[in-house]
Order: sequence, then C-alpha cells, then structure tokens
Amino acid sequence: MNNEEAKLLVKNVFKVIEEARNLEEINLLLDNEPLLSKNRINTLKYPKIEFTLSENDINYLKTNNFITNDNKLNLNSDELNSKDTLFKLLYSIIWKNGDLGKEKHVIEGILKFNKVDEKGIVFYHFGKFIGDIDKKEPIIDQHTLRAYGIYLEINGKVDEIFEKIPNKNKKIKKMNLEYYRKLSITSKKELPLIESYKNWIKQHKLYKHENFTYSLDLVLFALGKSIKS
Repeated sequence: MNNEEAKLLVKNVFKVIEEARNLEEINLLLDNEPLLSKNRINTLKYPKIEFTLSENDINYLKTNNFITNDNKLNLNSDELNSKDTLFKLLYSIIWKNGDLGKEKHVIEGILKFNKVDEKGIVFYHFGKFIGDIDKKEPIIDQHTLRAYGIYLEINGKVDEIFEKIPNKNKKIKKMNLEYYRKLSITSKKELPLIESYKNWIKQHKLYKHENFTYSLDLVLFALGKSIKS
C-alpha cells in the first residue's frame, strides 16, 4: 500500500465514523472494508474486557502481599510459594513473556497517577481503561495511534500536536505521514496525540453509548494495522 492509498483508506474510514448515526454503521466497517476485515483483532484471543479494578482492589492486593507498596508484584520467594495455584500460573506466564515490572504501569493507570514512566505509556493507559467503570477510556496502542495520527495529518492538525510535545529537543523530527505509518514504539512524543485522540472521542455524538469506545478500538486497530509500512 502506498501513501496515497493509505490516506484514502483513513479518510474513508474516519468519514464513516464521524457521520455514523449508530454503532452498527461503525461496526460494519470491519465487514465492508476488505483490509480492515483481514486485519481485525482476534476477539477469541482478545475477548472484550468487561470487569473493572478499583483503588480498593489494589489496596486489597497490597494488604495481602500480592503486590508491594511501589506497585509491583511481590517477588519474595516465601510470599510466592504461599500464593494459590492460579496466582503462580499467571505469574509464570508473565515471567516467561519477560513482562515482570509492567504491572506497575497498569496499576498506576488504575490509580490514576498523574505522572507516567515513558516506557510504560501503553500499559499505563491500559490501566486507566481497566479502572474505568463506564469503559469510556479507549485502549491505546500503536495501531490506533497510527490511524489517528494520519487522520490528523490529512486534516492539517499535526503541527498542533508537535508543539505540545513535552521537553522536546532538536533531535525530535516533526511528525508526518511517513512517521505515523512506521510508528511502532509509543513514547512521550505521543502523549499529546493520545490526549487529542481521547478528546476527539468525547466529542462524537455516540460517545455516551456504552459500546462506542469498544467499537472504535476494534475499527481503528484494524485500520492502523492495515496502513502500517
């Protein structure tokens, strides 16, 4: 897919989203657009999350020594050996995937910390999603941001995002179509893009619908994956 084809696909998909009168019109994009259908998320592997974790839940885990006061899994061998079988199984999977430590960012999102470690941005925002009882928080990932970034580029709004990057230096290049098509790592440069995306969602006439954000997650994930270069 060349740049013009990518721009056209993004333009058409966002046009449907912005003009949608109901969720069905948005959901149908996954069936009617061949590339989106091909690159849609596997909902058997990633089923919809409908539970919520609260500050009280985190405090319970701390009180019972599942996690430490600095929001990490308790790795003390005596504590691990005393845990139930399910905890040990889930711990083993996290260990094998090399993801120990990432729980800290998720927990900080659940607790709505104001500051975020640059390396944990995606996990932090996932925590905000987990902690949102109304599930209005979107799931942030590289594919969604790629699609939204190109949408802004098409509409001449990328410079506004660039100016809001915190502590930027001369090494940071301005974002453009090529930048977003190759986007794979989410860093502090994307913080203004994330906030812009969340504000854009809130302005949609279907925002109050309980499944609106979930539908967007599915469609923009597929769109962003389709246009990645």
